[in-house]
Formats: sequence, structure tokens, C-alpha cells
Amino acid sequence: MEGPRPGQILVTLFGAAKIEEETIERVILELFFFGRKGIIQTLDLLRPIYRRAATYGLRPRKA
Repeated sequence: MEGPRPGQILVTLFGAAKIEEETIERVILELFFFGRKGIIQTLDLLRPIYRRAATYGLRPRKA
């Protein structure tokens, strides 16, 4: 899937990596779509559990 790409990806593994951080950064850029549609689909943000928060904010109105 093609689309917007972030200007920078920062991967910090605090010395615990068995693979170079640059390789992990490259794989992230290849696997993930960073456009709005891609983020919504990847995180499944259109599920009904988010509808009240999206409509009324963090403090939903009582019905």
C-alpha cells in the first residue's frame, strides 16, 4: 500500500536488539501504512467502542 511516509522513524531497543536498528526501521517503513486511512484500518479505530469517545470526548454524555 502506497501513501504518505513519515519524515523519520526512531527505533530504540536499549541495546537488546539482535538485529540492527536500521534494519528494523526499514522493515517498519515497508510493512506499515502511515496515512490516515492506513492507521485507522491497522488499529481498527472504527470499532463501536470508540464511537462515544469520538462523538463526545473523554467524558461522554449520559443518555
